[in-house]
Order: sequence, then structure tokens, then C-alpha cells
Amino acid sequence: MEEPVLHPSLEQSNTSVLFGNKLFLKAYRRVHEGMNPELEMGQFLTETSPFPHIVPVAGGVHYERNDGTVLSLALLQGFVENQGDAWRYTLDYVERFLSPTAGDSLPISPEEALNRHAHYDALIETLGRRVGEMHKALAATTGDPVFDPEPVSAEDLKAWTEAVRQDLTSTLWLLRDRLHSLPESLHETTQRLLDCKGRLLREIHAISDFQPTFAKTRYHGDLHLGQVLLVQNDFIIIDFEGEPARPVAERRTKSTPLRDVAGMLRSFNYAAHATLKKLTVERPGDRELLEPLASAWERGARKAFMAGYRNGIDGAASWPEQYGRALGLIALFSLEKALYEVRYELNNRPAWIDIPIGGLLELATGDMNASA
Repeated sequence: MEEPVLHPSLEQSNTSVLFGNKLFLKAYRRVHEGMNPELEMGQFLTETSPFPHIVPVAGGVHYERNDGTVLSLALLQGFVENQGDAWRYTLDYVERFLSPTAGDSLPISPEEALNRHAHYDALIETLGRRVGEMHKALAATTGDPVFDPEPVSAEDLKAWTEAVRQDLTSTLWLLRDRLHSLPESLHETTQRLLDCKGRLLREIHAISDFQPTFAKTRYHGDLHLGQVLLVQNDFIIIDFEGEPARPVAERRTKSTPLRDVAGMLRSFNYAAHATLKKLTVERPGDRELLEPLASAWERGARKAFMAGYRNGIDGAASWPEQYGRALGLIALFSLEKALYEVRYELNNRPAWIDIPIGGLLELATGDMNASA
């Protein structure tokens, strides 16, 4: 029996072809020099260090120039039936919980709210475990220098913290320069953030003094709830291309996989505040009632994710022996991610700028090491 060949009517940056419910072909519209990380990572996690919670890679198409430069043209993967991505699932879940039309959901205290998320938190603990297991698979020594873990050096750590320091300086300068163009309701919050620059710089400097005793490896590079598919109360991690705006060579560089953890934790924060924004746009008076409940949900989700992650990555060379060091690095890269979000929203979606500004202020006014 012949399988139907379909072209999904989806808005995306690549051309996709579906062969029945068995194979999925992705042809890259933007071709860059160097092996595409999605194909490279997929092959490694399918064949060399098997991790079952990804879409398996069946093959790829490359073009090799006379000078040996490789360009990835297409990727062939197995097709995985799913129930949609974890971002949409989470937004729907939080909206059902917070919506004032949800019967007895309101008013309740944040403490009572925690007891209502047992099923969701169990699911997110599974997600954390899968991410940890993926990082453990990426930390395997296989003899392939492109993937084998390498010790993190003091120079690596200083380079990471210096990059975040520069990001902080340039992003806060940009916010100060555009303060007049922000909604008046954000002026006080933004000024409070600007006044926290010195504290954030001190926190970054403290992290630069760590003595690294862990490994750097390949990692996802753009991990958030939208990069995870829900499949029968479990998860499949997708899209290993990394951040598309970064050069391919940079996306293939080894670092701490805790960058992925920071991205996922920021995603929970976005889900909470995106839902608050949606529910209070016409009823702003509800925000005072809903915000503590959203924050309690977020804390529970982060706690569940981290519990699963620690279980999944246990024993991997990329996990710092001291938990405090791990929290410090997660905080550092949460800060880096939030700074990126501020720049992105300012330039592309200014109506959402309040979310990363609020996230940055939370990092600036709390204990950065307790952010996870």
C-alpha cells in the first residue's frame, strides 16, 4: 500500500514533506556552511549515544564543495504522533486554572493552589528527567571529538561571565535609551531594574570565581517548552538547530548544558506572565488576585522540573558536584536569556516587553542562586 505524500500547510522557515505517518523530510531554505547541528545532534542521539526521547534521524542530504566545506540541505526523520507542544499545553493549563470563569478555582490561596497541580507537576518532573537524560547521553565519551566532553576551564567560565556582563551593560543602556518609548506603567519597574545594575554585576563577578570541576558538552541550544512534544504523558525533544540567529560554528560549540535548563525555566516564567497578560487585558483589576496564584504555579513547575532533571543527569560529567555551583550557573544563564528576551521584545514585540523586564527584576532583587 502506497503512503500518501503531503506538504503540511504550516508557517515555518523550512520546506517540509510528510510521507504517510512514517517519515518527515525537512529541506532547509537557509543553507549555511558547516554541518547543520540538528542533523548532527540527531544522528549522535539516534545512533552513537542513543536517547529514545527525540525524533529519530533516518538520514540527511549534504553538499560538499571541492575545498571540503559541507552544507546540509535536508534532514529525514521518523514521524512521531503527538498531542502538540508543551508550550501550548502549558498555556491552556494555566489559563484554565487562572480563569475567573473556572468555577471554584478562585479565590484560593497560593498555598492551596500548589495542591491543585499534582498531575501537571508530575508531568513536568518527567520532562525534567528527560532533559537530564538527554544531557547525560550528550556527556558520553564515544571517541568522537566533536561530541566527547571536555573539562571546563577557568578561562571558559570567565568568558561566559564576561559575555553576560557585556550583555547586561548593553541591554540596560538600550532600556535607558528607550525608556521614554515604553508604556508609562513600566517606567517605575524599568528604573528599579536600571538601579540594580551594580548588584547584578557583583553577582556575575562572584560566579566567575567558581573553580570548575565539571565538563562542557554539546547541548540543545534553544530549549524551551515549544521545543518539546507531548506524547502519551511523556515527551519528545525536537529542533536541535540551536538559536537560528547565531552562526553554525557557534551553535556547534561545547558549553555547559545548564544553558538549556535556564531556557526551560525562563519558559515557565513566560507561560505564567503571558497567561496573566491575556486574562487581564480587559480586566486589569484581576491581576492583583491572579498574580500570586500564577507565581505559585511557576514555583511548583520549576521545582518539579529541577527534581526530575537532577534525577536524570545524575552521574554525568557535565553536572557540577556542588549543587550551589549548578544553581549559580543556571542563574547566570537565566540572566543571559532574560537579557536576550528584552532585546528581542524591544525590537520585535514591544507589547511583551513587560515580561522579560519583570523577569530581570526578579533576578536582580532576589537571590540569583535561588532562581532555580
